[in-house]
Order: sequence, then C-alpha cells, then structure tokens
Amino acid sequence: AAGDEEAEDASGAGALLEALRFALDDYAAAVEVRTTIAKWGLAEARKHSLEDRTLRRALFAASRGLAAFATSEPGLDDAVLDRAAEAAEALRDAADPPPAAPPVSNDASVPTSFPLFESFNAIVDEDALAGGAAAVKIVRPADLSAVRPAATVSEVVECLRATADACTLLANDRGNDEKGRWLRISLVEHCALRCLPMPAPLDAPHDACAWATVATNAERVEILRLAALISRQYCSACLSPKEPPTRDADANR
Repeated sequence: AAGDEEAEDASGAGALLEALRFALDDYAAAVEVRTTIAKWGLAEARKHSLEDRTLRRALFAASRGLAAFATSEPGLDDAVLDRAAEAAEALRDAADPPPAAPPVSNDASVPTSFPLFESFNAIVDEDALAGGAAAVKIVRPADLSAVRPAATVSEVVECLRATADACTLLANDRGNDEKGRWLRISLVEHCALRCLPMPAPLDAPHDACAWATVATNAERVEILRLAALISRQYCSACLSPKEPPTRDADANR
C-alpha cells in the first residue's frame, strides 16, 4: 500500500500526512485527520468527471492507503475505525463504482432475478473433486511348483506353458522388480536344464527318447510359440538386473 501511495502521490501529500502524525503524536488523531482529508478529497473529486482514469487510480490508491494506515496498529477505537472504513469504502466505490441497477417505476415489477446469486448456495461434493479412487493393486502369486519334469511331448507343453505363465506374472509384479528378475532367470534355467528331457543318443532305442513320442501339429506349434515367449522373458530378465552377473550365471546363460 505504501508503494502505491508513493506512486500515486507526486505532490507530497503522503509526507504531509506523516508530518501531521508526528506533530499530533497520537495514532487515533492521525487516523481521524486522514479520514477527514480523504472525505474532503472525495468531495472535491466528485465535482469533476470521475471518468478520468488518473483520478480514479488516485482515489483507489487513497482508499488502500487509508485502510492500511487505519489497521497498521492495534488498539484503535471502534468508532474511529468505522469512520475510516466508511471513508475507504466511499473512495473505493468512487474509483470503481458498482453496476447501476435498472430503475424501478410503479408500472415495472421489482426485479427478482439475480444472475449468479444461486452459486452462493451451491452444494459442492468435496469427495468428487478429488477424482476417482486409485485402483486396488492385485498381486497374483506365480505357481513356481507347476514347472515339473516332463517325460512326453504333452508334459513338455504343460511344463513350458507353466514356465511362460509364471514368468509373465513375475514380470508384471512392479513391487518386486529386482527379485522378480532373478526368479525368472532361475525358473527358466530350472526348466531348460532340469525339467525338459534331453534327446537320447543315436544308438539308443527309439522308444527311449521322449521326443520320439507321437506329437500332433498343434503340439509342435505350441512348443515353438512357448519357447519363443520364454526366450524373450529370459533375455529381458538377464539384461535387467542391477547387480553384475556371476560366473555361474554366465555359464547357465
């Protein structure tokens, strides 16, 4: 308020008011003097056109300065404060007058419509402003025990499908990223090195090889599809851990 007062008061009236306050040596009396001077100034301003932008800015600055000065110190008498508030409001209204209401004659009905007045009593749901509730995190446990050793082509399909399902669940568990990566690596290595049957030697009987059993085209396609999915899971898991790989991990990979 002091900055606005200095900017709008090039005549030195602000300095004169401070000198009056120093001479009076009484805060209440200084407020009364400033209120009286504000009323005199407003009366003089109304003798001229209030369309002048400079005059309206000066009135607005005087309103802010009077209000700030009257409330700068506690303990002011209520009557003095009310008079200062009345003068400040009069200055503000003169600087920025409210919109004029349409005239009401005997023939015209009293206006009963007040635009935007109903918004004062609007009931707002505060809970709705916060947005929707966060989705509940659902963690599905991965069945690692479903990966069992296979002896036939059908069991190989079941073993690979269980491995792919468990790797997918572990990859989607964002809460245990680092742990899930090592679990996927161990699970795929367990499936490839311990659960899938090894081809029998060439001099072994035909029936001794698990891969020699009868397999349908659907089973062959499913084995290739699951092997591709598990390979992608294994590659992403091997390249993601933060800790450097060990010699055993490199050998298994």
